[in-house]
Amino acid sequence: MNLTIVIRHFYPFTRPSGVISFIRSLVNKLHKNNTSVSIICIKRKGEKSYYDYNGVKVYKFPQLNLPMYRSLLKKTHPDHVLFISSMPKASEIFSWWGVLRLFTIGYKTDFYQTTNFFNLKKNFFLNVFLKSFKIVFSASNAIQSDLKKFAGINSQIIYPGTEFPPNVTLKKQSISNLGFSGHIVAAKGIDLFVKLSEQFPKLHFFLLAGKTKTQKNTQLEDYIERKSKELKNLTLFGFMDHPLDVMSKCDVLILPYRHGGAILGTAQSAIEAMSMGIPVIGTDNSALSSILKDNYNGLVAKPHLADIKKKINLLIKNRNLYNRLSKNARITVEKKFDISKISICLLNHLK
Repeated sequence: MNLTIVIRHFYPFTRPSGVISFIRSLVNKLHKNNTSVSIICIKRKGEKSYYDYNGVKVYKFPQLNLPMYRSLLKKTHPDHVLFISSMPKASEIFSWWGVLRLFTIGYKTDFYQTTNFFNLKKNFFLNVFLKSFKIVFSASNAIQSDLKKFAGINSQIIYPGTEFPPNVTLKKQSISNLGFSGHIVAAKGIDLFVKLSEQFPKLHFFLLAGKTKTQKNTQLEDYIERKSKELKNLTLFGFMDHPLDVMSKCDVLILPYRHGGAILGTAQSAIEAMSMGIPVIGTDNSALSSILKDNYNGLVAKPHLADIKKKINLLIKNRNLYNRLSKNARITVEKKFDISKISICLLNHLK
């Protein structure tokens, strides 16, 4: 199969993104399994029009140059085109992907909604647009439910995934390193993670966080940078090509999301941490509900400092609980979020 994936942003990688981390894993696995994969995405300022990413051809077009998009599509000779959307608003989906859909007429095309919706309401235009695809994929139970409820669309769940590391020694030593991974945005509760570092001065806090390049987050970004300089036990890592090298040193991942809107349907950072046997302390929201099961493979807390602190102390004091969560975290990813199984499942649907 010649598969062309159309996505807004891909390589070169310039900021942390759960969606891109997942698609990287998916593309690499498809390519290794002899599926011919090409990527078409937006060309940003200073970028070239073509890149080779690990043997995968990445073509870029200026956002408004739709004839060039059509030309690139012809160049890839696809048997199948897959739109991968990370837009959380129906109006954005219809305006952006709707236009591209018109320029993709004549090709067998399906649609994959990867991020949770933000305040989705009943939308006639979204219904009409999505009905133009033979298959619509959802990255979580929440997205599937929203599409059915507000757009009248039945969708097939394809969970995000990661490469499942076969040889992992589950951590049994005392807890010393806590981690957070994600954008510097208030919705992800990054400020709560920083405040936790003040509450636990004897523990180390690894902050794998990147800027979103928007003016509205400047104040929060300044706060994070200032605190990382003030607190000796808080280390701020900016964008990294290999963030799992740092995440693997964590004993627990803290994801204190205030809501799951605009986040990958099933949080990629949770999938990646749990694949290494790292339990997650997270909140009850759409980005974690498909993977995090309280007292089975992690702990669910309220998005409040006191409750998250309580859960951390519980793991510090109860090593048997920690070891059980760690073991079950690995089992969960192996069963539902192994990229090898996910890539096969996707191809079976596309054939």
